[in-house]
Order: sequence, then structure tokens, then C-alpha cells
Amino acid sequence: MDLNFEGMAYLNKGPTPENLARARDFYARALGLDPGNIEALVGTAQVDVSIGASRMRDGRVSYFSNAQRILTEVLLIAARGSPRAPRFGPNCYQPAGARHC
Repeated sequence: MDLNFEGMAYLNKGPTPENLARARDFYARALGLDPGNIEALVGTAQVDVSIGASRMRDGRVSYFSNAQRILTEVLLIAARGSPRAPRFGPNCYQPAGARHC
């Protein structure tokens, strides 16, 4: 099974420390195979946000800061026009010979 789906499955099981650790592990393994894996980067940021949101004091800011850094990296990948990057905005499919959408 795809490592990203495994990570997502553990995220969806609930924000327990065990589930978040397992989700992070699957996303880390996916990033080990492909460091530019958008889905794994976003999943890792989701894990950090979940951990940060569940902490009252200790280390909360560092988890949110790491999630922000990761999501900034995702936006930079998208801005460079990676074919694997998420598409933002409306899609335009032009029939042959059309001059505009």
C-alpha cells in the first residue's frame, strides 16, 4: 500500500501520540524515497499541527513553525511549476482551435 495512504490512515484514526508517531513514520519513509513528495510533505505538516494543537505549553511553537516551513516549501514547489504540484485556481480545457476559455 502507498506510504502516503498509510500515513493518512493513521492521521484519521485520531490524534493519539501513537497514531501521530506512526503517521510521521510513514510520511518520513515516503520522503526518503522522494524528498519532493507533495503529499508526504503536507502530511508531515498535518502531523506537526496536530501535535502542536494538542500541547498546552511545551514545544508548541516549534511544531507550528516546522509545519509553516514545510508548507512554504510546498508552495515553492508549486510555484516552480512541478508537474506533481497541486493545481490552484480554475482549470481551463480548450478544444482544438479555441482562442480562450
